[in-house]
Amino acid sequence: MNGPLVKPEADAVVFVRRSTDGRPHEYFVATRADALAALEADMAEYLSRHGGRRPRTPESDQQTLHRSIAEPWRDRRDVLSVP
Repeated sequence: MNGPLVKPEADAVVFVRRSTDGRPHEYFVATRADALAALEADMAEYLSRHGGRRPRTPESDQQTLHRSIAEPWRDRRDVLSVP
């Protein structure tokens, strides 16, 4: 989770699930540390199932954020100190 969208100095990360059917967008807010830890653990578990290597695109560093990982972060405004 490094790159142009996640700055090392960021304290929080906001993931947005954009709605395409008129429903409100969903917001998931996590501390940077929590987001990195959850994504790294998920990737490690995925790689362990595939011999330590991505099966189709080993050169890729992209990852899907599954709803099950993000759900605890739904609407966590407290992370941003926003009323």
